[in-house]
Amino acid sequence: SNIPGVTSFAKFMTLVAGTLFPAILSHLLYDYLSLRYGIYPNLVFRLLTTLHTYIFPVSSGISDSLLNFLRILLPIAIYLFIDALYEKKVRFALGNTSRFVRIASACLTSIVIVIMLGTVMLVSNQFYYGAYVVATESMTGEINKGDVVIYEKYDDQPIEEGQVLVFEKDGNVVIHRAADIQIINGQTRYITKGDANDDVDSGYITDSDIIGLVNNRLPYFGYPTLWMRSLFRR
Repeated sequence: SNIPGVTSFAKFMTLVAGTLFPAILSHLLYDYLSLRYGIYPNLVFRLLTTLHTYIFPVSSGISDSLLNFLRILLPIAIYLFIDALYEKKVRFALGNTSRFVRIASACLTSIVIVIMLGTVMLVSNQFYYGAYVVATESMTGEINKGDVVIYEKYDDQPIEEGQVLVFEKDGNVVIHRAADIQIINGQTRYITKGDANDDVDSGYITDSDIIGLVNNRLPYFGYPTLWMRSLFRR
């Protein structure tokens, strides 16, 4: 599906590393899991690897080279997890597997799937709730650098002064507070400001620029992403 966009050697290598190699690797692991454990773990593996593109969205700022590396690494990581989980089932099956062990194993698998799917839904930013990593110190105080903010997608909800917004400005995603709201010629304009900044942001934003309204935050959860970004920018 990406072949029509290949117009240079660099794009060809991106196609090979980002699409071809992960596809071959995933199908090899599909076959292995099917032969060894049957259909159920294979379905779990297929579900997780199919959704892998949502785990590292473009908005996270990850470079293409790192993203392609992760696309190859992720199926292996998921496979190792599932192999370790279901290998225990095989060992138990050699003896007298209790009903409790079978139920506990099924519950553990279900919990892991729910957690991973919930994480995918948040970081993909494709659903009603999304998540962004705070990469600057402009909101230090209530929201700090390295925090992950959970936001509700904007759908014409009423916005009050003081509401923390996620919006696009000059091609960047910004997380600042609505310092002032003005209605000029029937258009609502929002003057924004970072809590740690002395001055308000230049210009203004409108409803069409707003991505969502911040509802909560996860302190420090974004530091691994910031560390990876700084590592690959050196």
